[in-house]
Amino acid sequence: MGNKNVTLYEEKRKSSMLFNAMSVTGQFADGAIKGVGLLGGKALKTLDQQLHQQVKDGVDHLKAKLAFYPPPPTYILETEAGGALQMWLLHPESRVKASLVAAPGFSVFRLQTATGSRVPAYIFEVQKARFTILCSHSNATDIGHMCELYRRLATVLRVNVMAYEYTGYGCCGAQVPTETETYTDIGAAYAYLVYTKATPPSRIILYGQSIGSGPTIDLAARLGYADLAGVIIHSGITSGMRVIQPQMEKTSWFDIFPNIDKISSILCPVLCIHGVEDIEAPKTQVNPTFP
Repeated sequence: MGNKNVTLYEEKRKSSMLFNAMSVTGQFADGAIKGVGLLGGKALKTLDQQLHQQVKDGVDHLKAKLAFYPPPPTYILETEAGGALQMWLLHPESRVKASLVAAPGFSVFRLQTATGSRVPAYIFEVQKARFTILCSHSNATDIGHMCELYRRLATVLRVNVMAYEYTGYGCCGAQVPTETETYTDIGAAYAYLVYTKATPPSRIILYGQSIGSGPTIDLAARLGYADLAGVIIHSGITSGMRVIQPQMEKTSWFDIFPNIDKISSILCPVLCIHGVEDIEAPKTQVNPTFP
């Protein structure tokens, strides 16, 4: 427990430093961009665009370091002789294959995203299930670590449960996770349910835990479907910067996962659940989400 607390302390200390760096970078960028804009001229317009892009790239790099903590992969995917994919969970210490995921109704596959990533995903299907839960997992984990929990969720609730990986996590660890990539990742997962599995939106529940609240809320807000079955936010965040600076009133342009500004656009029922003693994403993160 002591080591875990030290790790949490170090992560929060680093996050605080990065947030401060982002704030300074954002303030400098605002001033620099406004200054270039005042000069005018076609040549300076090009310079303005270049500055915008350079600042965006720098801030995106800071965002990635701040928000994402991909762990060592807890699983691997292998192709059988017939071409089907198999999912093996790895031993946490030796990192060798420990167990094959072979539950009834389980299938694993890869999804092609709009940005070109091929992210792993799987689904537990239950006979005569009325609903399908699309899960966006929390930080510092992956779909291998969550596999047993999602299997139990499907079994106990008698629902289909689908999970997808974030670009940069699990078997996609060679890539860099970004906020934008998580949005395209969940978009590919949702498209799979609707177009490949022919699941109507009225039978889909979006479930986002911790950092997974970001892509979940973004997708639900963009869909604008009143007939989406529902959204569940588990230990969600109001925005990335508000985790460290909860007193922020206005969302900065360089903030990440601005859920507080998007959730009012969701038209379907929303359930927020949060641990009252959560020290990573305090309960104050959920209270101001709804006006």
